[in-house]
Amino acid sequence: MDKFRKKGEKIKHFFKTDWNIVRAKRYARRSGREIRYGAGRYLANKFPIVQWIASYSPKWLFGDVISGITVGIVLALQAVNLPSSAGGVISTQQTLIASWLPGFIYALTGSSKHISIGPTSAGNLLSLQIIGPFAEAARIPPFIVLPALTFCVGIWFLLFGVLGLGFLFDLIPISICLAGVGVIALNLVLVQVPTFLGLHGIPPIVPAIPPAIIQRIGDISLRTLAISISAIFFLAALRFVSNKWGKKKSVAGKAAQFGSNMSSILVVLIFTIVSFLFLQSLPITEQVVSAAPPTLAAGGPATTPVPETSLPQTSVNTTSAGAAQFIIPAKRDEPLFDLVAELHSGNTGSSVQTRAEPLPDGQPSSVSDAAAAASAAPAGGAPQQLPKLPFWAVFPVFTATIVSPLPPIIDIVKALFLPSLLVFIVLNIEHLVIARTFGHYHTYTISENSEMFATGLSNLAGAFFGGVPVGGGDMARSSLLAVTGAKSPLNQIFTSLTVLVAMMPLSGALRFLPQAALSAIIVVAVVGQQPPQKLLGDYFRLSFADFLAFFLAFNIAIFIPAVGIAVGTAVGVGLMVLYTLFRGMFSRPRSVSAHDLESMYKEKEFRPWQEGDPIPRGTHVVKLGTEMVWTNAARFRRHIVDACMVHNSGVPIDSREDKPERPWNFRIHEHVAALRRQRNIMLDDDDSESLISHHPLLRVVVLDMTSLREWAGEGVEFRFVGLNARVLKRFERAKWEVLDPYGPSVVEAGEEHRTSDLRFDHLPLAIHYMNTETTLSGMWEEVAVAMGENIDKIEKAYV
Repeated sequence: MDKFRKKGEKIKHFFKTDWNIVRAKRYARRSGREIRYGAGRYLANKFPIVQWIASYSPKWLFGDVISGITVGIVLALQAVNLPSSAGGVISTQQTLIASWLPGFIYALTGSSKHISIGPTSAGNLLSLQIIGPFAEAARIPPFIVLPALTFCVGIWFLLFGVLGLGFLFDLIPISICLAGVGVIALNLVLVQVPTFLGLHGIPPIVPAIPPAIIQRIGDISLRTLAISISAIFFLAALRFVSNKWGKKKSVAGKAAQFGSNMSSILVVLIFTIVSFLFLQSLPITEQVVSAAPPTLAAGGPATTPVPETSLPQTSVNTTSAGAAQFIIPAKRDEPLFDLVAELHSGNTGSSVQTRAEPLPDGQPSSVSDAAAAASAAPAGGAPQQLPKLPFWAVFPVFTATIVSPLPPIIDIVKALFLPSLLVFIVLNIEHLVIARTFGHYHTYTISENSEMFATGLSNLAGAFFGGVPVGGGDMARSSLLAVTGAKSPLNQIFTSLTVLVAMMPLSGALRFLPQAALSAIIVVAVVGQQPPQKLLGDYFRLSFADFLAFFLAFNIAIFIPAVGIAVGTAVGVGLMVLYTLFRGMFSRPRSVSAHDLESMYKEKEFRPWQEGDPIPRGTHVVKLGTEMVWTNAARFRRHIVDACMVHNSGVPIDSREDKPERPWNFRIHEHVAALRRQRNIMLDDDDSESLISHHPLLRVVVLDMTSLREWAGEGVEFRFVGLNARVLKRFERAKWEVLDPYGPSVVEAGEEHRTSDLRFDHLPLAIHYMNTETTLSGMWEEVAVAMGENIDKIEKAYV
């Protein structure tokens, strides 16, 4: 018995003293205490609208309505054009269904005001490459496979969003995000060039566009070119007027800003009316030319034919001639999946109505009738010569209906779950790259988890209606939201409503808009939202690693269609990972000589820290325990901002003379209150001057920490400790002036010296140094940042 008793005591002692078990118990107790607070915060983060809707300003509604209507028109017309690049496998009905629903979901769950979730060309091309071979092998119509693929993509998005894996995408530095956005914009502009020139049938593959234009230069339509030039001139003129006078608060300034926000809608109205007057008497065959469906291989510009079972052979209109289509193979064997009962049950999940309902123009009302008609149709033929239009290209007749939802087929979902991972990766990278870049441009932050959660819900819901996979990686729509004055994610509700109206009542009128006018709207918006041209030179001057990552990501993404952004991003991130690993691997210690010790504090008074010495009020000291590099820069920035805001008071917003318009998601006071509750710091909600005696006033500008800039004002100095020569050179290249307070420039200035950033060799010197500027309450405004000598990388953002 003693043996067993000793064994039990030994086990008990092990569980009491083992560090891993003790730490697990401590974390479990902490998790239990915080689970209630954490659950509420988790749900609030998944539905950000509950955090900002109460403070939504009514004056923002105009901007959201205008931007939502503009993007809704563009999204509806994009949805009509996208199937032309899918060889008929993806129908207009499926793209339109995928366009109206996500806006309602994103308004509740999205964290960016510049994202419009909907079909994208990359998502459609990847979907085509997956469902084409699968439909051929399984002998299933592609329109049945597509909802299952959308459902799988939604599951991947939802998994990453629910599990909070957005931190993985912090590995994508802002330099690669800017490269990705630049590639998307360049590709988008090049794809619009054939439309500008009135050339039809040119595949939307960037490397193939220039030679195709050269070969057909004699077919350029002067009327179409005139429309393109006039629309661009009109939009550019309104943008110029807005940039010059729109910021003024006078009536003229407000009128200029109003005209700029309305410019895209004005172009749609003017050119639609003019086009209608010219084309109303022409037959539909002389108004519309169907684009020759291109095919695309995953590996590069070379193309491969679409499988025969997915080529358009017979189409069934769901509502009207030229409307949404679904494809039935001309001949097929017995399917591998038993789908006959489901095909005749009423709805396949992709808007194909098989009930006995009358369809226009004598179209068959059941799948069996369509298959019979398909079997009698010719299986192939010579390429059709595209006729030349008498005026300009407009959009085909399109309408769509919202069908009753049906779940996708589980067996197909299981088969496509792993292949859909590629679609998820491409859509997610494009989405987050654009969302982070636009947030960077317009000084707000996004939540990667909220973005993935919103996109996941949108794909899952769209799958029940037969929609295509969707994402927010459309540069055209994001740029339009920026230039038309979007104020919050609420604009997506008006985008969805506009798509719904365009799907039914307005489709007959909207189709008269010249395609060249729509291309002009897109190009002008995209060009206006590009990063500065000097960006590449700045990266070359500041960090060659960032420059090389930017350069490789940009060039790889240009020459690889469909998945170019994902591949370029992966190569850029891989290069940065290798650079960081090798940099640490080949680091070495430096020997210190007696001369180094003698000159370390030469000509500088060194006063060691005495016991009982306080840190001056209004001073916040931060010591970085490791290097600040691209992998942890965002997290460091966030923690420094939070620490400064918790222990210091901010400047009331109303006290700023030239205060900018607050963003829709401005919740800094609630955020600070929550942080103080977590740290058991009792403080009233009021952050006015009456509290300065308890929490000193701090006004800080730190890198691109826009939260602290709003919180603390502009007039404060940043103090760096322990900067080595390499870091100082990087500051100089970045044109960030960091002065030596004992240097001649500061000493000669004397009392006239104004707040600037300073550097010190020792932490006590940085804390005790007193300049000539004080706050209204007599406290020093300063921030001391202690940085180890091994820190040789500082990232400076471009805003």
